[in-house]
Amino acid sequence: MTAAVVNGRLVIAGGVAHGHVITPGGAYLVNTATWLPRLLQADASGIATTSSRIVAYGPSSMSVYDTHGLLLYRTPVGLTVLRIAFGYAYLSDASGHAHALDVRTGKEGARPVSARLPAGLLTGLDGH
Repeated sequence: MTAAVVNGRLVIAGGVAHGHVITPGGAYLVNTATWLPRLLQADASGIATTSSRIVAYGPSSMSVYDTHGLLLYRTPVGLTVLRIAFGYAYLSDASGHAHALDVRTGKEGARPVSARLPAGLLTGLDGH
């Protein structure tokens, strides 16, 4: 289970681990006044936040929301989240090519990224 607070709102996500396989449990935005959860992404197993974005991701998809839970964009199915750190999502496609996506804008970085570089350099730097 992962939890974060962004602009006073609680976001939670998680799944059930079966060995090395995680069955996604979904990502939820929780109204802390009523404690009622609202489903953001059913196939999410993790979340990450910035000051203005909520990122929900699963085994092969990623969705980005504003802090009120409004969907801003989704990545195409088939992209694997390698890492989300420092305002960027590092994704890998089926052919092993990595992509650096600015979480705030949804735009891909101008330079190509090695699929091994983000995970190797950023592991453990931001706690995710």
